[in-house]
Amino acid sequence: MQKTTKDTSAVQAITNLARIKNSEIGYYIEHYLSFGYYRVRVRNGGLNISFEKVQDFNATGKLTDEQIQEVANSFVKMK
Repeated sequence: MQKTTKDTSAVQAITNLARIKNSEIGYYIEHYLSFGYYRVRVRNGGLNISFEKVQDFNATGKLTDEQIQEVANSFVKMK
């Protein structure tokens, strides 16, 4: 994985929306390019956001509840 600043605003906004669905998700720290998605590091773990979701967000300024829930469900808490 490679650290990036590409799409930072969208990644941060989507992370914040996911936190509404799952209050255990910590605050954004940084994100990395992976295969077809961004791996997002948050204060207490990580989550995944697909490039497609970021493109949708950049185009419309929003995601569906289902898309946000998928991001929230990808959260893995650090031990």
